[in-house]
Amino acid sequence: MLIHLFQQNRTCALALTMDVTGRNLPSRMAARHWVFLQTLDTNNRRDIAEIDDVLSRVKAFGYYIF
Repeated sequence: MLIHLFQQNRTCALALTMDVTGRNLPSRMAARHWVFLQTLDTNNRRDIAEIDDVLSRVKAFGYYIF
């Protein structure tokens, strides 16, 4: 499964989403724009400690912010 990593401008918040555009990520203020960082193939990424929990949240909500 491919998921896309984004970072918020002006903060260190990171988000994973299935939407390559990042349009489904919440933005409460105009200054909070998300910037695309990279695409991750979760089939090859077992170095993330709790990958199964993260993937279930991405599948359920469409994104996961950490």
